[in-house]
Amino acid sequence: MVNPQAPASNWIQEEADRLAKQKTQDREEFDRRKFERETLLAYAPEAFQALIEAVRQDIEGFNKLYPRHDERLNPLEIQGNTGFQVKRAYDPEFELTARLNPNKPEISYTVKVPHPANGSKRVTAAGLFGISLQKSLSWILLDGVQAISVSTASQMLLKGAVDPTLVAFLSGS
Repeated sequence: MVNPQAPASNWIQEEADRLAKQKTQDREEFDRRKFERETLLAYAPEAFQALIEAVRQDIEGFNKLYPRHDERLNPLEIQGNTGFQVKRAYDPEFELTARLNPNKPEISYTVKVPHPANGSKRVTAAGLFGISLQKSLSWILLDGVQAISVSTASQMLLKGAVDPTLVAFLSGS
């Protein structure tokens, strides 16, 4: 039998408090992630510009080491506000295209070179560099989860101009 004198259970209030606390935590997490995303998107053009400058410098260095007209890389071409391209029209052909994603903190790229075993076919490697925010509110590039420097990213992008087999290895062909 139930004792009518016993205090009523406070489970409703406890559940309401728990739900209110969870709602506050969810909102704080949402606001934190929104701030981080907006901050990353604000820093993304700076990261992309740094990559452009690193690639330009590496092209200059490449062309000093390979001065013949048919070996040289063409100058980096800006494509709109969010892309660039680097080409070499002579054998072995080389084409690099990179784009800043305006909606995500990432830079996508494709590298196309002749297939090492059959030069009439082309090998394409594609990938992404993520842009991550550090605690100091500075950005860093990511290759997967590995933090990399802008110069390392440039080197990765241009390696296929030196040795097309490196692109074939990256693409799994």
